[in-house]
Amino acid sequence: MVSYYGHQARLFAPMAEALSGHVKVKHLRVYPLTVERVAASVFCRDSLQLDLLDNITRYYRLKKTLEHPNLDTPRWRAHLWRRATQWYYLFRRKLAGADLLVVWNGFSIPLGAAVAAARSLGMKMLFCENGVLPGTLAMDPQGINYANSIAGKPGQFYQSIAVEPKEAKDLFEITPQQRPLRKVAGHVSTRCDDDKPLPDHYVLFAMQVHDDTQVLLFSPRFPSIAAAVSYVWERVAAYNARTGDTLQLVVKEHPSDFGRVDYSALRASLPGSYFLRSTPVSKIIPDAEAVITLNSAVGVEGLLYLRPVITLGDAFYNVPGMVHHVGAQDDLAGVLAETIGRPVNVELITKFLYFLRYDYLVSVSRHARDVASFEPAVKRILQTLDDKLYWVPRSSNGC
Repeated sequence: MVSYYGHQARLFAPMAEALSGHVKVKHLRVYPLTVERVAASVFCRDSLQLDLLDNITRYYRLKKTLEHPNLDTPRWRAHLWRRATQWYYLFRRKLAGADLLVVWNGFSIPLGAAVAAARSLGMKMLFCENGVLPGTLAMDPQGINYANSIAGKPGQFYQSIAVEPKEAKDLFEITPQQRPLRKVAGHVSTRCDDDKPLPDHYVLFAMQVHDDTQVLLFSPRFPSIAAAVSYVWERVAAYNARTGDTLQLVVKEHPSDFGRVDYSALRASLPGSYFLRSTPVSKIIPDAEAVITLNSAVGVEGLLYLRPVITLGDAFYNVPGMVHHVGAQDDLAGVLAETIGRPVNVELITKFLYFLRYDYLVSVSRHARDVASFEPAVKRILQTLDDKLYWVPRSSNGC
């Protein structure tokens, strides 16, 4: 196991302890600056997998150039490449002889380099991330979000899932987690349109963290979350003009961007739209005619409320017949015309959510600290080592 930030180490330490009764475990905690990292790039010049390291640096470049548009220079790219190379060579040495690497997310440069090194060594992988349902983790051998092992599975896969009625009923009683506004010293929240009643007839667009991998890597159609909001507003207007409807747009800002991004100019440019900041998304979804998102977990929440869900980006839950995905050649106005007022496929949604909760996600909170609560995670790790995850082809577990 490799952890980089403090929250990762606090999660992996008891997980490693729980696992130690079954297999040999090593938990590596890495830090930004180490002499060992720099020395590794000098003394360990093995075969360098350029394509893997390029994937590592791409997200970091996109993220930083959002804040500093002139930063993506040859000198900056060389700096990122040098950092990634140093980490890569360090992990080539540290991971030699291991069978499985467990990391959180895998998109920071150190952890991305660990992934590249593990793949070059032929190791199996397990990527951890917050689960889209409360009290769960995603622990996937291929990746997170759209890079995970269930992205692209057809509706037929979920239709074959056997459902236990009581557990299926419990699914729809799940209360989605409501993330509080990010705390910013000295920053007072204005309420946007939160003090107004919701429109009678609306669609919800759920914004996402502006520099998250979901936006920068898995939403190729839009350069930014603001561009996606403007597109939705425009196409809702086109839908109304085409059909004579009076549909309105409700935009929910992401609480983690509070104090980081000012959307007041965007809001002013979209007359008739509602921007909500403090209202819980669970208060908005139930009466929405549809939930629109790039690829947010709010799309899964929309399914829990049996609302039509429309995605504009690459989402692992883009299952035909369950979710309406608007691709590069599609028009949201036309999709709205085919969606608004139409029933959803309750059977397929139920089976998808059932698989997600009881088969795919692991029942461990990211805030868990007692060793006993990590038994489900231990089981997932052992299943990965033994190639016993039935929804993952064996060939995908290696490099």
